[in-house]
Amino acid sequence: MTLITIIGRGHGGTRAMSHTLQASGVYMGHPLNVSGDLLPPDDLYEACRLLSPHVTWRGGLSWDFSALHTMPIPQRFIDLIDRYLVNVHNAPAPHKGWKIPETTLVFPWIVRLYPEIHYIHWVRNPRDNILARHLTDDLADFGIAYPAAGDFLREHYPALAEQAAAQGADVLAEVTLRLQRAISWQYQYEIVKATPKPAHWLRVRFEDFVINQAETLRTLAEFLGLPLQAIPVRAEAVGRYGAVDGVSYFDFLGEGMHEFGYAIPADTAAGATQPTAAVNSPHSQSSTTQSKAKEQQIMPPRRNTRKRRPNIILFGIDSLRADHMSSYGYNHLTTPHLDRFAQEGALFERNFSPSIPTTPA
Repeated sequence: MTLITIIGRGHGGTRAMSHTLQASGVYMGHPLNVSGDLLPPDDLYEACRLLSPHVTWRGGLSWDFSALHTMPIPQRFIDLIDRYLVNVHNAPAPHKGWKIPETTLVFPWIVRLYPEIHYIHWVRNPRDNILARHLTDDLADFGIAYPAAGDFLREHYPALAEQAAAQGADVLAEVTLRLQRAISWQYQYEIVKATPKPAHWLRVRFEDFVINQAETLRTLAEFLGLPLQAIPVRAEAVGRYGAVDGVSYFDFLGEGMHEFGYAIPADTAAGATQPTAAVNSPHSQSSTTQSKAKEQQIMPPRRNTRKRRPNIILFGIDSLRADHMSSYGYNHLTTPHLDRFAQEGALFERNFSPSIPTTPA
């Protein structure tokens, strides 16, 4: 029997791997959402909140994960994981697994509970990864301490903060959101890096899967010991940051990008202070960070002199994860509040939705 899980931040392209495994006859649990995540997620989310108090935040972008590798794993955590994976464990399929990005947040204890399973570490260029919203953008929803993005922006990137504010509240909000996502990416990079790797471990870049799927599938098939089916991929999913306005890189991402083989932006790399393992860059970058921030591209304001007509945005019911709206879990909110969803919807309507109206035929 082969048991498989996928480690990687949300919006990192992990759904491509989940869909590949499903198409190849691997049982990935039931029910699944359109991203191939095993639902309902509440038990796993609660497990994240049980682990997080044992991570020590040192300030800035530095966390100490050492206690996670030696302390006894609480029985409550084990029970939650068992309950989340109950239909995976009980399935008679010879090849099975699960995927949900939040597994990354509990990776140190998952690898201790399941040292023999196959782990696929799925990575994506953070410049693309931070462009879209994901549940793990706000790590505090999972009990994880981290610097407030707005404060971090003003302290470490004051020129960028000033320029964004001059463009308006919406631009500043988007820059702050992207920084928050970058911090989330960095945290998940750090927790994986700090965890001793299991016997069966393979890192796969989303970009390689898209650009050279056949070769990547051969590597994966050899690792898993089973044939894999190709799935449709879209080349435009790689390098989306190049066609999007606004900042897509913060210097503290450089260490992980270098490790994963991603190019550091030439216009910002020249003056960068290399991140250190202990501090992860911000505390030692006051002057270079400010000079680099001046080079960051600010999103230009979108102005339209024509009178705007109403736009109608239709959402398929399967395009909204129920947990995004706190439909699961009755004792606490499992996700960001609905007003945040509404605010981002308003931001989309003002800045990104087309001005062509939708009218009845």
